[in-house]
Amino acid sequence: MSEIEIRKVETKKDKKVFINLPWLIYKNDPNWVPPLKMAVEDMLNPKHPFYETGKAQCFIAFRDKDVAGRIMAINPNAYNDYHGSKAGFFGFFESIKDPEVTKALLSEAEKWIKDQGLNEIQGPFNLSSNYESGLLVKGFDDPPQIMMTYNPSYYAKYIDSLGYTKAMDLLAYNVSYPVTMPEVILKIAKRVEERNKITYRFLDVKDFENEVAKMFDIYNDAWEKNWGFVPMTEKEFRHTAKELKMIINEKLVVFVD
Repeated sequence: MSEIEIRKVETKKDKKVFINLPWLIYKNDPNWVPPLKMAVEDMLNPKHPFYETGKAQCFIAFRDKDVAGRIMAINPNAYNDYHGSKAGFFGFFESIKDPEVTKALLSEAEKWIKDQGLNEIQGPFNLSSNYESGLLVKGFDDPPQIMMTYNPSYYAKYIDSLGYTKAMDLLAYNVSYPVTMPEVILKIAKRVEERNKITYRFLDVKDFENEVAKMFDIYNDAWEKNWGFVPMTEKEFRHTAKELKMIINEKLVVFVD
């Protein structure tokens, strides 16, 4: 029987192993889209704004001394303060095809979360619901879109076998474009636009800082009633916006006034 060892991520070398592990899991999967390593490293950096309101500990699994999996255990203080709960999260989960590795990783995360004085575990959240969240259970033949998760099909089976149950469905839609709207909808929309003097404009990249301030207010207000929501601090929101600025197409960001 193989021996499984779980180690804390404590050194630069450990962090490199943690970040590079998905390339082992998905080396033969044509639908996997590799993350930017610099982006993952940023999310693990203690200076990331998330850690001003939360704590985390990363772990790596080894089977017979070969790297076999990883997990992050999270104490989301801001989430618990907002919801009046005592929940812990797990995220950045990856494992080779071995249920014992999954069991060992989640057991270690559960222990760490319990030691934090928490009594519940949810996940996967790659930090919180404001980042990549959820476990893919359908659609394995389709590459993930931006900020959507992707994982092997056996993850759900292994995690379910440990007593975990679904908390909420997270749905992604594939819509053909352009969309032809029914004439009656177009007429109603035009009346509403005229009555309320609604106008549209694209993101002004030259005024990015002020545009982000507007998006920040809208984001926290719009998501307030959604399941699993936790307000982002302005510092955290601006940090995320700065990352997205590198790839953003301003024609895909529409403001409605």
